[in-house]
Amino acid sequence: MKKNLEENRILAALFGDVNTSSMQEQELEIDDRLKLSKYHVNLERRYTSKAYSSKILSAAEWNKQLHFLYFNNFNYGTSFVGNNNFKKYYPLSNNQYNEVCGSLEQKGFICREKMSEKPGGSAKEKRTETTTYLAPVYDPDTDTIIKQEIINNSFYTNVNKVHYSEIPKEVLDIILKDRKLNIVHKRLIFKLYRFNKYKLFGGVDPNFIHREEGKLNMSDRLMDDLRLSRKEVENMLEHIERLGYIYWNRLNVYQEDIDQETRLRVTNQGLENSKEVEIITPIYQLEREVIQW
Repeated sequence: MKKNLEENRILAALFGDVNTSSMQEQELEIDDRLKLSKYHVNLERRYTSKAYSSKILSAAEWNKQLHFLYFNNFNYGTSFVGNNNFKKYYPLSNNQYNEVCGSLEQKGFICREKMSEKPGGSAKEKRTETTTYLAPVYDPDTDTIIKQEIINNSFYTNVNKVHYSEIPKEVLDIILKDRKLNIVHKRLIFKLYRFNKYKLFGGVDPNFIHREEGKLNMSDRLMDDLRLSRKEVENMLEHIERLGYIYWNRLNVYQEDIDQETRLRVTNQGLENSKEVEIITPIYQLEREVIQW
């Protein structure tokens, strides 16, 4: 399907902000099942690893931390978001909310301080400013959490070479609000985004997970990280597909052997040794990954 995109958005992405009031719309071929997002949230891989089990973060704490990340100013690592907003995502009483934030602070995920949003503001105008830190490290040998207290902003993320997934901002908002998803469902969706490479595969890397002749093939890492059986993964994929987070897409791949490693490569050519498989495509994609400028 062809979707119309304003040409000034294309030129702005290429050359910066320009005056394009007189320009016409340009048509680009885009899968009409996709929903495009201009912005993303960096989600550290720790939040979807087995190390971050319920022993470290409760359901309320995990959702609240993602809520902080969603509203985080990525230049400064701060936000002023509070319980009035969080109730739309995960309803808590004020006392419960304070307990959750206190626990996150004690564990080293955040730091809170009363601040005024405007310079020189009065005491009555002060609100709680939350600084979000890079996720603390969990040591399974001693069963302890090691605080980093490094501000989660663009500078420190790059300096510390943090491994993260880019989650389209719109879908994170929807996932956090969706009461039909439990934590494991959400972690599975985020894990799929971790290996989502639309420009390369049109979706999730088939070497991580794909379906061939009705049989689901997946990395053992997926089951290990989420502590799920194969059948549980299959059931959960069906669930999030019904809810409209993913769909299966057919494409041709061929097997490539490099240095004792076998990988599947996507091909648009009719190679003799190619075969058709189904890959998972998350419905929400970053616009810059889909549109070929």
